[in-house]
Amino acid sequence: MYSPVWTNDKPWLQKSASALVAGLDGLRISAQRYLPSTSRRASRSLTSAPSSTTSNITFVLLCGLWYTTSALSSNTGKAILNQFRYPITLTFVQFGFVAFYCLLFMSPLVRFSKLRMPTKIIVQSTFPMGLFQVGGHIFSSIAISRIPVSTVHTIKVGFDTLCVFARLLRDDRHYPPYSP
Repeated sequence: MYSPVWTNDKPWLQKSASALVAGLDGLRISAQRYLPSTSRRASRSLTSAPSSTTSNITFVLLCGLWYTTSALSSNTGKAILNQFRYPITLTFVQFGFVAFYCLLFMSPLVRFSKLRMPTKIIVQSTFPMGLFQVGGHIFSSIAISRIPVSTVHTIKVGFDTLCVFARLLRDDRHYPPYSP
């Protein structure tokens, strides 16, 4: 099967991906050494469904990665906004960079993905999310320009936690303290 990513004209990409896969395999082996293991878990391959422990670790790592990149972005944005007092312009410039990199990675030179025409259903489902994303980013930039970054991040994390608890109360859900 032909895959445009694994061609010989991009050996740096193949080497990087191979190193990443080898590193992830080493991480999996190290994790299996320290986590409780059963014969069923030890015999599984990387392509099988992840266990709940692996899924939980992945979830926690992704949350930590999100928070780290969000903090770096906010601190960088605060440094820029100390010199340049236009938070909405900063937001549009940041989204412009994202659009540029998306188009770059879809170009025939890099070919990570292929651009296809969106269907009506895709546009209807993603357009409102995109508007809320841009709106939230604008309000976040305005907040960062006016108050300390630590306060903004406390509110961001606190709001998400508050939404989870509100949903628990509204839907009258009960979760066990530990779910295997």
